[in-house]
Amino acid sequence: MTTGRLGQHAAPPNTAYAGQVVHFPDPVRAARHPKGVRVDENGFPDFSPYARAAAEIAEPRRGSASTSSG
Repeated sequence: MTTGRLGQHAAPPNTAYAGQVVHFPDPVRAARHPKGVRVDENGFPDFSPYARAAAEIAEPRRGSASTSSG
């Protein structure tokens, strides 16, 4: 699998693995993901079987504005 940012109209870089379970050849990732990582039909990996915790994030309240300062 690859990493990095996508272009405007580029397909996700992992679409070649869509619908498959990827088993990593390198020992570090193979040890972290011994059963492989499933890639969904759109090419996005699903690491949820290896998650230590899960969080559900609520949608922003209607009418609320972002006030972040940069």
